[in-house]
Amino acid sequence: MKIYDLLQETYFSLTVNKMRSSLTILGIVIGIGSVIAMISIGQGASGSIQSSIQSIGSNLVLVMPGAQRGPGVQVSAGRGSAQTLTQEDANAIIKEVTLAKAVAPEISKRYQVTAAQRFLAGDTYVTTISVEAQDQNSMADIQQQITDLLLERHHIADSQLADFNVLNQADIAATASSVTNTLAILLGAIAGISLIVGGIGIMNMMLTTVTERTREIGLRKAIGAKKKDISAQFLTESVMLTFLGGIIGIIFGWLAAWAVTQFAGITTQISLLSITLAVGVSATIGIVFGYYPARRAANLNPIEALRYE
Repeated sequence: MKIYDLLQETYFSLTVNKMRSSLTILGIVIGIGSVIAMISIGQGASGSIQSSIQSIGSNLVLVMPGAQRGPGVQVSAGRGSAQTLTQEDANAIIKEVTLAKAVAPEISKRYQVTAAQRFLAGDTYVTTISVEAQDQNSMADIQQQITDLLLERHHIADSQLADFNVLNQADIAATASSVTNTLAILLGAIAGISLIVGGIGIMNMMLTTVTERTREIGLRKAIGAKKKDISAQFLTESVMLTFLGGIIGIIFGWLAAWAVTQFAGITTQISLLSITLAVGVSATIGIVFGYYPARRAANLNPIEALRYE
């Protein structure tokens, strides 16, 4: 079967029942659009958080109370409740850490009114010590100096048992990026369920079409059509449905992301990767869910098909 004839027959078959074809395409449109919109929201949130962190400065080191939990990026346990850092620690950093350009201890708790630290908190503990390094290149050295100083002041020999965490901007950005990437994957996975539902809809439609066109299939095979011709015809119809749904879904996803930015004030970011992924998934769905109906049509016995009522 020539490609032109195949495409012409596909167009005719899909337009015979426009409502059914439209509803089937709608399932793919919703799935593709949802995936693109959700991924764009996740990527936009990641970019926004990264920008906010970078705006603070690239030479900021945060010292936070709480025991360390394993290697890598550390997050303090019970920030605001752990009492392992004091004003004296901040004073010591100012005096002894040579790479520190500025030091700002901070206490953060819930009160009905604000006054002075000792009057309200009743102690000298602080919840965060912000240290400004001289430049970005000295971040690793200043972290090591602060760590060594506080380990000595807190009488801790093993650094793995430290009751504080020293974080720089890169650590904070990495942690935030990890969280937002996980969020983006979760949102994309939830939206991906719609694609599976849309694929099942395509299979259901194609199986119905095979049943309705049983006599036509028998007639085609009786006059010489091969199995591969019948299979190619129905598989092309399935792929065409997902292709149309994918194109419209990309437009729908872009509009949805734009609407979220305009009306909800949430930053979104549509990447080429998400569009490529959506198109690839839609094509795969068309092939996977269209294969069984196409194979079933190709394997019909021509004599039994011609007798089908």
